[in-house]
Amino acid sequence: MSSSARRSTGLLWGTFIAFFGLLSSLSIWLWTKFCLLFPRWSMRQNVFAADEYAYQIGFGDSLARVLDERLCSPPERGLLQALYATHPHSDDRVGRLQDLGASYSRYGY
Repeated sequence: MSSSARRSTGLLWGTFIAFFGLLSSLSIWLWTKFCLLFPRWSMRQNVFAADEYAYQIGFGDSLARVLDERLCSPPERGLLQALYATHPHSDDRVGRLQDLGASYSRYGY
C-alpha cells in the first residue's frame, strides 16, 4: 500500500472517529438534559405537597401572604426555564393554596 493510500485511510478513520465522538457527546448531553426534567418536576410537586401540608396545619393564609408579598418574582421567560425550575412560581403556589381554601387575597376580597 502506498503512503498516500495509508494517509487517505488514516484521514478517513480519523474523520469517522471524530464524527462518532461528537455524535456520542451530543447524545449524552441531550439525554442528560432530558433526564433532568423528571427530578425537577418531582421537586415542584414536592413543594406543592409541602404547601398543602402547611395549609392543613393552619398556615395556609400566612404562607400565601409571604409567597405573594415577599417572594413574588416575575415568571420565567420561557418554556425551558419553567421546565427546569426547581420550585413552582409563587403565583401558582398561592393559587393552589387558594384552591385548597386559603382565604388570602392580595386585594382583600
